[in-house]
Amino acid sequence: MGSAFKLGFLTHLDGAGKDEGTLLKELFDVFTAAEAFGFDGGWVAQHHVRADYGRRASPMVSFGALASRLPRFRLGTAMIVLPMENLTPDSSSHGAFELGLGTGGPNEAFGVFGLDPANRRALFDERLGALRSALRGEPKPGGDHILRPPAPTADGRLWQSTGDLERAAVIGEVGDGLLLGTAGHDPYTGQRPLANAYLSGARRPRFGIVRTVFPAEDRKAARDELVSAVAVHRENLTRRGLTDVAALSTEEYLDRLNVHRGTTSEVIESLYADPALLGYLNADSWFLPVVRHGHSAAEPAIERLRLIATEIAPALGWWRT
Repeated sequence: MGSAFKLGFLTHLDGAGKDEGTLLKELFDVFTAAEAFGFDGGWVAQHHVRADYGRRASPMVSFGALASRLPRFRLGTAMIVLPMENLTPDSSSHGAFELGLGTGGPNEAFGVFGLDPANRRALFDERLGALRSALRGEPKPGGDHILRPPAPTADGRLWQSTGDLERAAVIGEVGDGLLLGTAGHDPYTGQRPLANAYLSGARRPRFGIVRTVFPAEDRKAARDELVSAVAVHRENLTRRGLTDVAALSTEEYLDRLNVHRGTTSEVIESLYADPALLGYLNADSWFLPVVRHGHSAAEPAIERLRLIATEIAPALGWWRT
């Protein structure tokens, strides 16, 4: 009998004030440590214009180096904003690549690319269709050129993120995985309805569920570690007009973001109580904890990964294979 789910982690390549060389070294250090702890893979988020949070516009460039160092480690994106990309699949990771895609929110990056965020869904659908065709080795419409080499098995390792119930159902019908928790945080009113809509017609249900997980000496220590991240996050939401978060305490804000924190026992209890997590994971699904924020260092993040691999994930049904 195999593990109940696959264990990964999600990083945004955070690092306010750090140079690119330091960021990449930390990325490799974190991935190497996670592989040594027994994680099944690591996933990277794409961001284009931030200087502090999420400084990786092209995750696949880093994946080329990571795949050569960690040939059996699965590499994933959660997620690439497809309307801003013209992707060509990469077969260098020998079937270990998980391609997570999304439309992206109506953020400032669309303007950088000369795109209207109001058209992002139509553009996503158009480019996803072209990507599927290329993966199968089909010629581009109106021509006879095909991708060399084609990657037909990669079509079964596509993932999508959405906040729309109808699109969630379609994602299940076409056989893609659903990334859950990459943007919307409320597991009751946001994530669980999406998960159920996806399952309503899913041919091969598989979830990639993202959760912020901060094991620490106690809840106060976890809160103290996250205070600076909360301040930045709150400022960003307030600037976008979401002023209801201004009066929340740090603890209330962390609850709003569904951050699982405290001692390992408290984290385990919190994850078991999460209504959009364990009930949706299966052997083809991924649990993707986030253990860093824009002002945190690599070393404590690696220690949190160790605690997840040795104490938290095994208590949830995962074990090292």
